[in-house]
Amino acid sequence: MSKGPVKVRKKSRKKSDFLVLMLLVFGDAVFISGSFLLGYWLYFFTIFPAPKGVPPFDQYLRIYPLAAVVVLASFRYFGLYKRQWSLLISSEVGRIARATAVGMISLIMLTFIFKQETVKVVNNEIIRVVITYSTGVWALALISMIVLVTCWRKAFGRFEVWYFQRKGLNKRLLLIGTNDRAEQVCRGISKNPQLCYEIVGVVATENRPTKKMVNGVNVVGTLDDFQDILANGDIDEVILCVTDIPHEQKSDIILRCEREMVDFRKRVGNKTTHKVVDPVKLYDSLESYCQELCTEH
Repeated sequence: MSKGPVKVRKKSRKKSDFLVLMLLVFGDAVFISGSFLLGYWLYFFTIFPAPKGVPPFDQYLRIYPLAAVVVLASFRYFGLYKRQWSLLISSEVGRIARATAVGMISLIMLTFIFKQETVKVVNNEIIRVVITYSTGVWALALISMIVLVTCWRKAFGRFEVWYFQRKGLNKRLLLIGTNDRAEQVCRGISKNPQLCYEIVGVVATENRPTKKMVNGVNVVGTLDDFQDILANGDIDEVILCVTDIPHEQKSDIILRCEREMVDFRKRVGNKTTHKVVDPVKLYDSLESYCQELCTEH
């Protein structure tokens, strides 16, 4: 395949990745802020009476930008802006709940450490009052945030799949190995279109492959052909599906991927590798991933 169209597609893919990521972050920020608004409204106007009066809305409004930044930082820390191989709804909700809880706790600590003050005039005397925030509002905002962000991200995932498929920008994936693990990866990707992957072929590690297809994917050559496949094909990422090949061959695969600017995945699990890395402990989480897929389907 000509290098020109390949470079254009990869550049377009990177640009689309960035735009989609920015849209996801913006949507998260909107729903995080909306959750605080909903928590305020639910606590003071629907569920609980306010015997001391309803605190001014602008008191809470001032903290919303800080709240959005803190929770978004927690989302990033927990890897919510990286594509995950384990995308069961329970797993997604769990990660969102953990990230949201940590973000809210961090926010409460910040508001406690850096206390805000306001000035009130009582009986012609100026009194400084420390601004406090209701625990009930925090709790309701936390629950609302988990629900709203989960629903938003589920809908956004469908849009992302549609967008990349319409643009023809699914990541093109090459597998190395024709064993059971390669078949599991093929099945997992075919059952999870939200990963936005397209498997273009499988490379056999044996000199004379015994299989011509792996779970419906063509075996396109052996390791002797690997360099030519990378150079002539439009490949975005390589996954090594075997662990019993010599270290020299592993190092050679990494080097060839690096030369062609192709990502190498060392692990199929919660962490996504975007750079070429040493393939130590390659499948420490693949088995749990496949078990989740089997449980789901």
